[in-house]
Amino acid sequence: MEIHEVSLSSVQRWREKVESERLAALARKPGSGSEAELSPEQFDELTTILDKGAIASGYQTERWTCRIVADLIRKQWNVDGCRSNVRRILNDLGYSYHGAETYFSERHRDWFEFEYLPTHSPELNPVESCWNKMKNEYLSNFVPTSDEELGSAVYAAAMKINEEKKILACFNTAGNKT
Repeated sequence: MEIHEVSLSSVQRWREKVESERLAALARKPGSGSEAELSPEQFDELTTILDKGAIASGYQTERWTCRIVADLIRKQWNVDGCRSNVRRILNDLGYSYHGAETYFSERHRDWFEFEYLPTHSPELNPVESCWNKMKNEYLSNFVPTSDEELGSAVYAAAMKINEEKKILACFNTAGNKT
């Protein structure tokens, strides 16, 4: 269960609750979850830091990523947090962690035509497996300094994935019910 940053004991506990109380047992309850690890003052300071940009905080890119924000929080306040927690923090502060999509769609409108498919539906959207592999294996911790560098890295990663016929074979069956 490491992929989703959830412990096996949590999954087992959820399964037992579903078996005894059905799906309603998994609904989020008000006040549930761990306490915020940053104080309100630290949240205000984080907003100020984020607004100044990543380069002003010593990073090599102006693009904030969840990984970079987690690193910043760890360095600034000695608080370790998983990426999903950083996503929640950014969302709570009004920032989108889908910034790359917006950034490139605004600057390169002629490059993209977005088609939104349901999340977590690899049978409809097999490219999710490819992007996941690209993101977590080939481009993990990669911080480009230019559009050209990003494009070259994505192309190189796509070529490596292309060599893995097993992943691309799923495109042949997308949308087909067997």
